[in-house]
Amino acid sequence: MRKPKRSNQELEKLVSNVIDVGSYRYSRHALQRQDERRINHHQIIQTLLRGERYEEQDRWQRKFSCWNYAYRFHDKEFCESPIIVIVNVETKVIIITVMWDIKYNKKKNGKKNTKAI
Repeated sequence: MRKPKRSNQELEKLVSNVIDVGSYRYSRHALQRQDERRINHHQIIQTLLRGERYEEQDRWQRKFSCWNYAYRFHDKEFCESPIIVIVNVETKVIIITVMWDIKYNKKKNGKKNTKAI
């Protein structure tokens, strides 16, 4: 049975507190994607702290009986494209994966643009 999603206020408080004390971790998958996609630690943390909730990318994980929540952030000072970060917050904040927002790039100019500054 699916649990209800956490409220955006609850998520914001939880993620902010966990980042402040450094009690989050990266999944192996997130570390691989971070390297492949040239997304740095600072960009990920900024996405979680300053980004908006990106609910259309939230996913129920049947295997673990929990929700993965998405955040999206675009700061042209750091990168040309928005970044999406997916987290799991059930027992501890775990950064599940990181990616560029490909939909944004296609809407903007029809091309994939993943150049990080």
